Amino acid sequence: MTQSDHAYLSVLSWPAGFTDDQKIEALVMAAALDPHQARMATHRSTPGVICSIDTIIAKEVLRVLHKLGILALAPTQNQLDNYPKAELPANVEVFPEKELGAFAVRTRDGGAWTFQAPELKMVVFGKARTTTTSIRSEPTMGSSYAAMAPAGAAAGAAMRGDMRHIKQDHRLSVKPMLDLHIDHLTDNGIKRRLVRLVGGRTRIGLIGDGDPRPSLLDDNTPVDDLRELAPDTRYDLGFANFTPPPDAQYRSLHGGDGTSRLSADAFMFYSPWTAIMDTMLHG
Repeated sequence: MTQSDHAYLSVLSWPAGFTDDQKIEALVMAAALDPHQARMATHRSTPGVICSIDTIIAKEVLRVLHKLGILALAPTQNQLDNYPKAELPANVEVFPEKELGAFAVRTRDGGAWTFQAPELKMVVFGKARTTTTSIRSEPTMGSSYAAMAPAGAAAGAAMRGDMRHIKQDHRLSVKPMLDLHIDHLTDNGIKRRLVRLVGGRTRIGLIGDGDPRPSLLDDNTPVDDLRELAPDTRYDLGFANFTPPPDAQYRSLHGGDGTSRLSADAFMFYSPWTAIMDTMLHG
């Protein structure tokens, strides 16, 4: 199975009263999983990725699961690859005095475009772990270098004063990430766009306020204001409990456990994955 021809078998919900043994039996029967793999998969939160399957068999696997009452979908790698790439705006602002939200997206090159609340189909929010690495060079004590290096090399380095070693400093931080999945109405029809707000660098504020704060991303509940502005939009807040598939292009070193251990790369997989399934379900 190549990178371009597989799908991510994903369970959105299990039938009420389904036992763990029934879940395992269903996955073994439908997707030919090893019982141990199936057991591990049933412990993941839903919606969640169960495993990768060949797109050739995806339709039959889903047919068997649906017959058992299991709500499952299989977004493909091709769908993920072709999903709109994230746009990183300077900021997103709200027009004042609108019954429903009207928004302006300010691009980093000074441009702008607008959209209305009904065009905002889905909002995905999560907190991702990021690592910043800085490299610095420090002098090395001559005696320490001499103990490890040949005598001639150590003496030469000591005379030149160039005995140094490289140190790396790693700093972990947690950044909120907010994705706006927009069906943008243009003169040429509807165009899906993905606008990504990351941490305090971007914001959703009031047009003309002239103040880079407050930001929805600074709040503990960053989607509350959006819910008022776009009440019919679907909101996905499940990233914290997500376990990325091990063979995903964007993977994380740790599974989701609600403690912001997931990486930004995992969010980049999760957001289009859940949006694709939302479109499969709701159009």
